[in-house]
Amino acid sequence: PTMAPPPADTTGPRPHRAVGITTELAVEAAMAANAYCAAMPKHYATTALVTDSAAVPIALISYDNGAQITQRIAMGKAQTVVKYKIGSTEAVNRAKTDAAFKAELAADPLIVAARPGGLPIMMNNQLVGTINISGTPDGHDDECAQAGLDRIKGKLALIR
Repeated sequence: PTMAPPPADTTGPRPHRAVGITTELAVEAAMAANAYCAAMPKHYATTALVTDSAAVPIALISYDNGAQITQRIAMGKAQTVVKYKIGSTEAVNRAKTDAAFKAELAADPLIVAARPGGLPIMMNNQLVGTINISGTPDGHDDECAQAGLDRIKGKLALIR
């Protein structure tokens, strides 16, 4: 699931999403990451997901002809980054040597398995969101996510 369930009480005030970057920056980062992947020799059709600090989507953009499953995989990467406060590749590496950690990931239905391509978005040593790419079967997801993050690094602005 990429969205919260509907509220039980629809008459009360609606809570705002968690701390995160602006929608404009989220879309810019997602588009830059997807464009970077598409410009690679194999022309990857990826999905970019940018979330707030609670892994709630701000921007989810699947590039032309992107596989449907990439949206779900990108969400798992975001959940990993938020839950463990590490990049998803670090989680992949930890799961290779830590059987208990690997089992913990597998038991979480929002994560299931560690996969590369999820990066934290940090401001002043605070996690303010994630950028996640899915869709490069030969391991370029981190590179594409970093390209999206690099695109907005100097412009980061928070919303509450």
